[in-house]
Amino acid sequence: MKHFFRMLLWSALALWVSGCAVSNPFGSSEFVDGNLPRVSSIRTLPDVSSVAFEWNLINDPRIDGYYLYRKEVGASGDFERVGRIESRFGAHHVDRELKPGTTYLYKMNTYNKATGGVSPDSEVVEAKTIALEPLGFVQAMSGYPRKVKILWGPHNDPRVSGYVVEREESGKWKSVGKTDSRLLVEYLDMKLEDGKEYRYRVLAKTHEGALSTPSEVVSAITKPKPPMVQGVVASVDIPKRIELSWEKSTQADVVNYKVYRAPWEKWNYSELTQTQGETSYVDNIDGDGKEYYYKVSAIDVDGIESLLPESPIYGTTLKLPATPVMEYARIENGQVVLRWAPTDDRSVEYVVYKSDGWFMPKTERFVGIKDVNFYDREIVPGKKYYYSVAAVDRHGLESKRSNEVVLLLPQEAR
Repeated sequence: MKHFFRMLLWSALALWVSGCAVSNPFGSSEFVDGNLPRVSSIRTLPDVSSVAFEWNLINDPRIDGYYLYRKEVGASGDFERVGRIESRFGAHHVDRELKPGTTYLYKMNTYNKATGGVSPDSEVVEAKTIALEPLGFVQAMSGYPRKVKILWGPHNDPRVSGYVVEREESGKWKSVGKTDSRLLVEYLDMKLEDGKEYRYRVLAKTHEGALSTPSEVVSAITKPKPPMVQGVVASVDIPKRIELSWEKSTQADVVNYKVYRAPWEKWNYSELTQTQGETSYVDNIDGDGKEYYYKVSAIDVDGIESLLPESPIYGTTLKLPATPVMEYARIENGQVVLRWAPTDDRSVEYVVYKSDGWFMPKTERFVGIKDVNFYDREIVPGKKYYYSVAAVDRHGLESKRSNEVVLLLPQEAR
């Protein structure tokens, strides 16, 4: 019976202890043991991202070490265990990776490893980390090609080991660069868009990684694109080539022009040439009436290219003259008489073609005809002859031949 009551007593005690137990993030279950000595006289020494602690040494063999708890002032939640000193002879500790300029509350316990007991809490102490002052001078320089230069003055705090440069993107700040020395106070933000404004701020950084309050926001605009090329014209009346010309750019540092060409007005443009500063170009083309569309851009000394115009310029090589219309074809008095109507003011002379058949024919070409009439007595009775006419302009371009006419001198007509 005594054994039964003793077991019942121990069971009740175990239930009471388990009700007082607290969760231990270091791996065991523990309870408050009022017999363990409390930590007293906690002293703090804050830095930028850390707080150092010192307390009165407790030389009591019942304890194996100390626990440290932290809570950020203004933050939700309870104290969080952040340190474990695994010797009762220790009297110093450093809590690291804290936020600069932030107030924290701390408390401590002693603990016994074997029983899982912890002492009652110490008094709560307050410590505020040191805030690094923001940089006093920051400047962003405009006008650089596709980059922005940011300058600032060295931070006075010797704990600073470098700087972080942030750029605003869609309303949020993003780190875009850093330097690794307190005295290196320049950064170039590269690969930016042309003629765009960018906003920056700079933060000092300590050896431990703590950041200062951000500097004031500064802005700069990258170098703009050159203005679009104006006055582009293309020829439409020159044989075998299209001549292009345009106005010189109003921007002094434009050093080159790029010509684009496409066979269609709306798409498929490709680079044709670069003129190395010349404001004209001759596009030599092996063909008559070849049509192309052109766009021209300006390029400055930094390689920045202007926008292309939405509407292109049309050009074409000189088309062939229009084909004459054969109006009269007869055999009169033993000779062929041809007469045609001019259809193109460009025509300066005509060419008459004569052949004697369709299978391996003999073809003659009569050139230099200034009139619109042609007479041919060199015909044989009973034989068919085929005639056509073409117009020639002052450049020597020859039109397509007219429709053929077929004439036959009867045998008895000779």
